[in-house]
Amino acid sequence: MESANINCKNYWFKAIEHHQQTWAFIVINNENDCRIYFLGDTSSIIEEMVFPSSKDAIKALQRNAFHQFSKEECQQKNISPPTPPYERIENVPKKSHLLGWYRI
Repeated sequence: MESANINCKNYWFKAIEHHQQTWAFIVINNENDCRIYFLGDTSSIIEEMVFPSSKDAIKALQRNAFHQFSKEECQQKNISPPTPPYERIENVPKKSHLLGWYRI
């Protein structure tokens, strides 16, 4: 596993199954490179997607029923986002259905 040096406090989440969430956060690298990193509850990066802008990334998350954690006070009492350091897992099959991701 490779450690990813990413610092993010603006989490998005989607409940997949009972007591299981997929977490996401957006990192803007430059004006044409905005990435969504998807994590499991264990701080492992399970997938990464590139978008042309943060606006497009946010729309994609919303379209796929992800919610911004900071705006969900009720959920903040029941679940906690994964904590750094985040680990990249090598050779993870790209199975977007495991993320609850239906369309970009």
